[in-house]
Amino acid sequence: MTKIVKIQLILFSALLILWNIFTPILEGADESGHFCHADYIAHKGKIPNIKIQDGCYLWHPPFYYSMLAPIIKVFGLPEYPQSQLEMNPNFNLLRKGEYSQFVHTKEELMLGWGRLEFLVHTLRLFSVLCAIGIFLIAVQLLKFTLKNESQRTLSLLFLFNPMFIHIFTTLTNVTLLSFISALFLFIELKYFKSLKPAKIHVLQGFLLGIGFLTKITFVAAGAFYLSVALLKLRNRPESLRRSAIEILIFISTFMIVTGWYLARALTLYDTPLEINALTQAQGGDHHLDLLENIGPLNYWNSFALTLFRTFWSGYGALTVRFPEILNLVLLISVMLVIIAAIKKWKRTNAYFKLSALYLAVTFITLIIGNFTLSAMHAKDLFPAYLPISFLFAYGASNLTKVFKKNGKMIFLGIPVAIYFFAQNEVVGILKLLFFQESQGAYLKPLIVKVTTVLALYGLIYQGLKKLKINNRWHIKITFTLFVANIVILAISTYLFYS
Repeated sequence: MTKIVKIQLILFSALLILWNIFTPILEGADESGHFCHADYIAHKGKIPNIKIQDGCYLWHPPFYYSMLAPIIKVFGLPEYPQSQLEMNPNFNLLRKGEYSQFVHTKEELMLGWGRLEFLVHTLRLFSVLCAIGIFLIAVQLLKFTLKNESQRTLSLLFLFNPMFIHIFTTLTNVTLLSFISALFLFIELKYFKSLKPAKIHVLQGFLLGIGFLTKITFVAAGAFYLSVALLKLRNRPESLRRSAIEILIFISTFMIVTGWYLARALTLYDTPLEINALTQAQGGDHHLDLLENIGPLNYWNSFALTLFRTFWSGYGALTVRFPEILNLVLLISVMLVIIAAIKKWKRTNAYFKLSALYLAVTFITLIIGNFTLSAMHAKDLFPAYLPISFLFAYGASNLTKVFKKNGKMIFLGIPVAIYFFAQNEVVGILKLLFFQESQGAYLKPLIVKVTTVLALYGLIYQGLKKLKINNRWHIKITFTLFVANIVILAISTYLFYS
């Protein structure tokens, strides 16, 4: 591990601890529900039946919550009542300026915690450990995917994203799932150019099983595994029998781990997937109501909307806010990075392309899975966060080379930037043209936003031409991101307690 990577790890770990301490309890996105679910299992000693409302819980699979339950038992607190914390009287205005879901005291701010506060902050340490584990796995994965040392350290900087720091210092099953995903990808890359021992297929089947028992969207990892198996089979057609045996071992292990859960759902809900029972009970109706209220165009727009509004997805729209103009700068920069990565795609190695395949499979699974629910959620891309960071690092390191030789390529992202930034206006005009449903004047604000995008494109482009990335730059930007995260945390803490 190089000196800069050690510095990054130390600062990254420090940020995780600080965000854990100063983010008030149960203020993370859906954090109160995740805590309730673990508390339910700890006190009742059973997994919730979604048809019976006998406590506070979510519908998610039980593995993550079962891991937290023993810690809750050690603290010996009574079952958590949802009324224990005082609700913010303006809770219904969270998306219109209000910030906190609950009322928090100065004593909590000054670390005068009661037993409940100590419990939640202790449970959050599990998320912190998952984040550090992901960092260490990323260090190993980068040895396969990116040969350039500068690109590797640049990739690790992506973990300093304030939204990533926030999510991995709160209670949510996304943290454990992301760690399992990183481990699954590491195994696949390590054995990509060699034969896997049978025990590795067992291990991957086990990881797929516990990942599925954490959040069912992890089926994407199974699709990725099968995709890689087909790629290997194409190169070695004579190994068909061996591949069939390996896949059988993989699927059998998965079924051994998850079979009881599928059988339970089949017994209770007449379907092997608990999510189907939830959809039948309420999700499907809500989905239809949503389509009726906003229309299919806005429904499909919801993914882009949640991805852009806080840059890192709508998952943190209530907890980590940036001014929209700053989000636009970040958006343009990321699009330019993607364009540069695509331009230099042929120079990437097989491991990098395999990581990109994992991202693509996860994204496709995300679209298919979320169509059964009420909206698209960009937060579900967190399990593929490492491939995203690789793509970011490779593209960013090639920015100046690409745009000095191919200056016109910068214009490719302008229509996309306009769409994201002026989404309401664009959709309004489209609905007016094709559905005659739009109301209000959209043309003037659209012109203003298009002008803003073009002006920022010009400024960013000029800056990129002068950018020189080296080791000294990495150290400076690491400390800059550390300080920026501290500032964002301070602002967030003030808003939470105000």
